[in-house]
Amino acid sequence: MKKRQIYDLETYPNFFLASFKDLDSKKIFHYEISDRKNESYELIKHLNQPNLVLVGYNNNGFDYPILHKTLLEEKREWDSYEIYEIVQEIINEEFSAIQNYLVKIPQIDLYKIWHYDNPARSTSLKWLQFTTRFNKLQDLPFKVGTILNDEEKDLTINYCENDLESTESFYYKSLSAIDFRINVSNKLGHDVMGYSDVKIGEYINRITYERLSGKKWKQFKDKRTYHKNFKMQDIIPDSIKFKSKIFNDFFNSIKNEVFNYDNGDKIDRYINLPEISIKFARGGLHSEDKPKFVKNVKGYLQEKDIGSMYPWTIVSEKIYPKHLGVEWNEGIKSSYFYRSETLKPLLETLKKGTEEYNKVNAEQEIYKLALNGGGFGKLGSSFNWQYDDLAKYKVTIGGELKMLMLIEELYLANIELISVNTDGVVIHYSEEEKSIVDKIHKDWEKLTTYDLEDTSYNKIIFSTVNDYIAEIIDPITKETLYNKYNGDFEIDKDFHKNNSQRIVPIALSKYFINNIPIEETIRNHTDIYDFCIGRNKRSADFLLTTKEEPIIINDKIIRYYISNSHQKLFKRSNGDTKKKEGALEAINKGYNVTLFMNYQEKDDYNINYQFYINECNKIIKPIEFKTNDIKIKQLSLF
Repeated sequence: MKKRQIYDLETYPNFFLASFKDLDSKKIFHYEISDRKNESYELIKHLNQPNLVLVGYNNNGFDYPILHKTLLEEKREWDSYEIYEIVQEIINEEFSAIQNYLVKIPQIDLYKIWHYDNPARSTSLKWLQFTTRFNKLQDLPFKVGTILNDEEKDLTINYCENDLESTESFYYKSLSAIDFRINVSNKLGHDVMGYSDVKIGEYINRITYERLSGKKWKQFKDKRTYHKNFKMQDIIPDSIKFKSKIFNDFFNSIKNEVFNYDNGDKIDRYINLPEISIKFARGGLHSEDKPKFVKNVKGYLQEKDIGSMYPWTIVSEKIYPKHLGVEWNEGIKSSYFYRSETLKPLLETLKKGTEEYNKVNAEQEIYKLALNGGGFGKLGSSFNWQYDDLAKYKVTIGGELKMLMLIEELYLANIELISVNTDGVVIHYSEEEKSIVDKIHKDWEKLTTYDLEDTSYNKIIFSTVNDYIAEIIDPITKETLYNKYNGDFEIDKDFHKNNSQRIVPIALSKYFINNIPIEETIRNHTDIYDFCIGRNKRSADFLLTTKEEPIIINDKIIRYYISNSHQKLFKRSNGDTKKKEGALEAINKGYNVTLFMNYQEKDDYNINYQFYINECNKIIKPIEFKTNDIKIKQLSLF
C-alpha cells in the first residue's frame, strides 16, 4: 500500500530542514542538517521507506531535485553549506525538474496538477492560503541567505509546519484531480501524475499522431509553421454568405484584409444593430453589453450555444497545422467521434460514482482535453509542436462568421437580440415567434453542420458582457435549476483568482435573484472570511498605521477586512515601479482596516458594513439606471 506524505524543505546556508507529514498517521517528522545537529542518516532512512509517495507544492521543480542531487544520490553525511550550494544551482537552472525515469521517489506536485506553472495562472502557496481560507497566513520569517541563530531555526521549523498543514489542506481539495490522473495513467500506461489537464490532452494528441503518421516524437517535436501575414481570403470558409446590407457591408470590409501580429486590430469591426452592437475581432466575437436587467416576459429567454464549436470546426473544415499534415486532423476526428459516439453514450448507462463509471469518465475527459486545450488551444502556442496560427484563425474566425450568419437570420426575423459571444447568442421571443426561431435553428444547423444547444433563463443581469448572473430554468416546468455567475457576480472562484470580499457577490445574487435587500444580507452575514480582502506584495511594502508608529508588515500576502478600527493600510513603493521609492499610497482610501492573518473567533468583529454595501451599490446603480432608462424609452414609443 502506498504511503503518502506531505513534505517541504527550508534551505539556509547554516540550516537545512526536511519536514514530512504522514497522511495516515498525521505524524510530523523534522530532519535538520545544521551547525547544531546533523540528521543526514535519519533523513536518508526516511526517504528509503518502501512504497513512499511524496506530495508537495512545486516539489518537482525545487524540493525533489534538492533531495535527488544530495541525499538520494550520495548516501552520506551532508552539511548545510554543501546543500545550499546545490540549491543555488537549482535556482539558477532554467529547467530543474528531474526526468520521470530518473525519479527515485514518486511525486505528486499540486502546483503542476493545477497548472499553476502557467504564467497566466501563476499562484504561490501563500496566495492559496488566502483563497482557500487557511486559518493562518504566515510568510518565511527570514530572508534567503540569512545565517540563522538557534531561536530563528526553531521559528523556521514552526513556519514549515504551517506550510505542511496548508499543503495538506490543498491536497484534500485536489483529490479528484489526483484520482483522475491515476485512472488516466493506468489507461495510457504512462505516468501523467505531474501533468496539467492541458498537457494530458496534448499527450493524447501526440501518441495519436505518432500512430497515424508513423513518425517518432523526435521527428516532429521541434517543428512549427510560421506566417508573416494572414490573408482573410485564406481563412474565411466558402460557406459564408450574408443577406442584409449591414452584414454584407461588414463582410466586404474584412474579406480582403491582410493582418499580422503588429496590426491585428486591423480586422476589428463593429456591427451596430438597433438593439445591440457586436464586436468582431480575431480573438472572438462579443456584444458591447451595457449594464441591464433582462427578465423573461415574452415566453422564451434563451441562449443558443454551439456545442464543441472549436473541435467540430477543425473536423468539419478539415483544418490541420501545415507541418503535421492531414494525419493530425484525422487524429482530432477520431478522438471527437470516439468520445461522442462511444464513451459518452456508455457513460449514460453506468451508475455514477462506481469504479467503472470513473474509469470511463476519466477516458472521455482526456479526449475532451485532447480536442480543446491540448489540441485547438495549442495551435496558437509557438512553444508547442502543433503551432500554426493560420490553422487557429481558420477555427476562430471561421466559427465567428458562421455565428454571425445565425445572428443575421434572427435579426432579419425581428427576434430580440440580448447578448452575443463567440459561440452563443441570447435571444428573447414569444410563443408566436417560436416556430420562426425553430426553423432558423434547424436550417442553420443543416447549413453549417454545427449542433446548437439551448439554455433557458428566467432572468439575466449584466454589468458587462463578461459580468453577469443568469437564473437558469427548466424549459418545460420553468423551475429554477441553478444560477450561473461570471465576473463581478462570481461567488466561488477558482483558487488562483482573487476571491476578496466574497460577501459582495453573495449579496448581489440574493438581491437580484431573491429580492433580498443588500443591507439585510450583509449585516446578517456571520462568516468573517467572506468580508476578507487579500493583497499580494509585489512592488511595494505594506504599512499599518496606529496611534503610535506605523507597523511594517513583512508578509508577502496579507488578509484584512474593512472595520471600524483606528488603523489604516498603506503601501510604500520600493522603487521597482515608476513611483518614487518610499512614496505612500492609501489602500481602500477613507476606510479603516483590521488585519486578519490568523483566524480568531469573535462575537463582534467590528466590521464596517457600509463599505460592503457601497461596493454592491457601485454595481447595482448602473444596472438599475440603464434598465429604467430602457423602460422609459420603451414607454415613450407608445
